[in-house]
Amino acid sequence: MLRKAIGGLVAALSLASVSAVAELKNTPIQPFDNWLDTVRDEARLRGVADSTLAVAFDNVSLNQKVLDLDNRQFSGSVSLNGYLNRKVNSYRIRKGQQMMREHRELLKKVEDEYAVQARFIVAFWGIETNFGSYTGNHDVIRSLATLAYNPRRGDYFREELMAALHILQDGHIQREDFKGSWAGAMGQSQFMPSNFIKFARDYNRDGRKDIWGSEEDVFASIANYLREHGWRDDHTWGRKVSLPSAVRQNYENLLPDEAQRCRALTRHTRTRSLRDWESMGVRTSAGGMLPGRDLQAALVIPEKNGQAYLVYDNFKGILSYNCSNYYALSVAKLSDYYR
Repeated sequence: MLRKAIGGLVAALSLASVSAVAELKNTPIQPFDNWLDTVRDEARLRGVADSTLAVAFDNVSLNQKVLDLDNRQFSGSVSLNGYLNRKVNSYRIRKGQQMMREHRELLKKVEDEYAVQARFIVAFWGIETNFGSYTGNHDVIRSLATLAYNPRRGDYFREELMAALHILQDGHIQREDFKGSWAGAMGQSQFMPSNFIKFARDYNRDGRKDIWGSEEDVFASIANYLREHGWRDDHTWGRKVSLPSAVRQNYENLLPDEAQRCRALTRHTRTRSLRDWESMGVRTSAGGMLPGRDLQAALVIPEKNGQAYLVYDNFKGILSYNCSNYYALSVAKLSDYYR
């Protein structure tokens, strides 16, 4: 009885939070089923067939667990080293190296076609879903409908829901297999539905963009995403560096004044040439000279008085996948083990 009472209280609080956000946004709240009718009407106007809507929304209800996860605030903190130790662990290093060997021919083919190094493709694959071993077991349609119903980020998730309906209608996935993370990221590449539509690829040409079960499609989709975000295969992501005290003390003054769409970029200095950084006394982490290449790089110190990195434009490509310097460094450092 106590467990039921607690469950009922959590559900009531989750719905109360939806109502509270609705009041703040001056958006009238309505029952979920009535709201879902408005989604159906909009989807029809966007070309979604009634047959697709019937399959998509059959027995779909509000998911209290998803609301709770969305409203939960992370109160703790983790250091960069703590984060990297969790993400770039011995399992991912060994498993990724094994995957590089097992899929060598396919990865080389994708690398040559998309101009994205195989080691980065495998690093994303490993960080996102442990090389496809866990892609999420939440019903994507239900999760997106729940999040779209919540006014806090309703407009964004409503668009993602519309994209998901088109994915279903186009036959890329069967309804019962349409699974992903609690927030709607899907498949071994963890694409949101809108990114699926823009970047996913049917590399094996079987008529479906199967980022759930086809390594061919997964690798090509990740590579295509990075290529479309400006990736260059003639250089790497960057490197850890050693700073003279004068540069470290002046770091905050080197940061950009203007707002950044990705908040992680607020910790990136304006770019300078490697030669300029070297003239300021910046060295490799081992104390050596920087590469003698004509490359622009930004200085990043993710945490106060912490490790310093010079990063190239490819690092921004990683950030486009997930706007977190910690995340981007985990992908970058994991990829270094797959050279």
